[in-house]
Amino acid sequence: MIAMDLFNDSVSFSAPMLHHITPKSEVSVLLPRLHLLSSAVLARAVFVSLLACVSWLMFVLFVRQKLSPHRHLPSPKQGWAIFRLLHEPNVNELEHWIDTIPNDGVIRYFGLWNEERLFAASPDAVKDLLVKQPYAYVKPHLQFVLADNVTSTGLLILEGDVHRKARKAFNPAFNAERVRKSYPVMLNCVSQLVDKIAKQTAQDTGSKPAGQAAITRLVSAASIDSFGLWGLSRSFNAFAEKPRSIGKHTSSS
Repeated sequence: MIAMDLFNDSVSFSAPMLHHITPKSEVSVLLPRLHLLSSAVLARAVFVSLLACVSWLMFVLFVRQKLSPHRHLPSPKQGWAIFRLLHEPNVNELEHWIDTIPNDGVIRYFGLWNEERLFAASPDAVKDLLVKQPYAYVKPHLQFVLADNVTSTGLLILEGDVHRKARKAFNPAFNAERVRKSYPVMLNCVSQLVDKIAKQTAQDTGSKPAGQAAITRLVSAASIDSFGLWGLSRSFNAFAEKPRSIGKHTSSS
């Protein structure tokens, strides 16, 4: 329905049924539905939408980090952001930064999708994060996903109130008296660990020269035997050349 008024004398209608309408009269007529949104209008709408999305991505990926309150912290040179959007720094890179970047315990770097990361590079910083203020900081989402796939959702990766409830449920198992009773078990495993390290570093094999040891596997074996003896009263014999199945699978992972 379109309202039309104050026609001038030159107005004429081609439809026969409209010939009786006189000029300078007010009339309302029904017209066929028209596509009011022309291709130009649609193109403009699409352009504006794309521009908004690109602007938002540019802000999230590149600008937001420039406004971060942590921008004063020491940071490594990681190159152009556009070339590392799909790169998450590995352990070797983090160790290199600890050795080469002067810091007071915290290093700022960028991970996947240029997300800002804060890396605790000293024991004091780790103590602040995990002991003094454990609920003031949240683990990166990628770390949560990876840990959840390996260990499932447990005490190590829970956050906030959920972690408080889980920790409270575990407190009886880790009270001071029970921990003191576990000292002999832990000392025995540590003694085996030291002996194995000394034995491996003294040997010169084809796979490694003397002075080197597979420290990761040995520490894992010590942890497995400690948990088995203390929690299950069973040794998995993870230090042996041919450990039991659970010790073998876990210590080799």
